Amino acid sequence: GTVRTAWEAALDGLGIGVVLVAPCGLIHFANCVAEQILRAGDAVLTSREGRLATRDPRALDRLRRMVLACAMTSTGDSLASGGVVSAPAADRPPLRLLVVPIRQLSASVVGHGPCALILIGDPARRGTIPINHLSKLYNLTSRERSVLEGVMLGHDVQEMAALRQVGMETIRSQLKAVLHKTGCRRQIDLLRLLAREYLPDLRDIEIPSRIFDGTSRSS
Repeated sequence: GTVRTAWEAALDGLGIGVVLVAPCGLIHFANCVAEQILRAGDAVLTSREGRLATRDPRALDRLRRMVLACAMTSTGDSLASGGVVSAPAADRPPLRLLVVPIRQLSASVVGHGPCALILIGDPARRGTIPINHLSKLYNLTSRERSVLEGVMLGHDVQEMAALRQVGMETIRSQLKAVLHKTGCRRQIDLLRLLAREYLPDLRDIEIPSRIFDGTSRSS
């Protein structure tokens, strides 16, 4: 329908992978960035059955359990809050998959039953995250904005420092400022902030305030 077309177009404009999956991992929707990542298949891929999968068996097991729990949360049958799965690859930095529950109301908007939302951060991508609104809302400087975008793309402090050719302490200082201004405690919370701000008609995503234990690289 028209509503679904609108949010699909908006998600395709993001510089980060967005995937909606059923409790069994069946992919309902993948935006353009996610489709490119899945086609590459070096860390995350689509199985023959059309399910989201990872090359690494341990990551796959963690992903499946997390997706199922988050999908159950969307129907009120679980209190799972989601988490981060690190999907390693042989010749590239690992992908970071943020798995979060999505409320049943939102699931109905996108035309599916219970599902989980997955944001895929790829440090190797040079895509652009539309963070103008967040930058203005939290009064971020241009350098702080650059750090925020780096976090959204899955870069760690060392990678951001190398890309910008500055010291790691400079990046840490700017990241600390971003966290303070946005009211976040860790980098994972910035990804949650992205989910709340940039998924049209999905702003009631069930993203809990508590900090969960994930495998994200913290600094």
